[in-house]
Amino acid sequence: MPPVEHTILLPAGWGGISSYINPHDNDLVNILDPVSQEFIMMKNGDGDIYWPQQNISTLQTWTSSEGYIINMNQPATLTISGYPVGNKILDFSSGWNILAVISPDEVPIGELFENIDGFMMAKEIAGIGIYWPEYQINTIGNVVPGKAYQIYSIQNITVEF
Repeated sequence: MPPVEHTILLPAGWGGISSYINPHDNDLVNILDPVSQEFIMMKNGDGDIYWPQQNISTLQTWTSSEGYIINMNQPATLTISGYPVGNKILDFSSGWNILAVISPDEVPIGELFENIDGFMMAKEIAGIGIYWPEYQINTIGNVVPGKAYQIYSIQNITVEF
């Protein structure tokens, strides 16, 4: 099976990033090198940070089951090369988490979280989109490959793409 590529458009400012590809090389320095002039920092849901200008690199590897928060000083296009994620199941602890989109296709957010006890809401990272089924609010529509979203649950949950 030949490797595949996932091209991700990164806007200027803050945003969410993830990929449905397990990269050949998961070292963040190498993955982000093509956009290093536009890149400022990236962090995961555990608080690990890669911020080269400040010599902070507690976040060193890309994990496809994780979503990240990224900050760019200019828009850029990042291409990740490797193989599609095989395990389409993500486990989250209660509280706030970052959802990676591990599907090559957009997925309706209502279907993704349908019948998951304890799930409360999802929101765009640095956007205004929100999915809050308790109040019949859905301004996200579909989760988009390449992006990541913040999700909140009141118990441990499992999400399957």
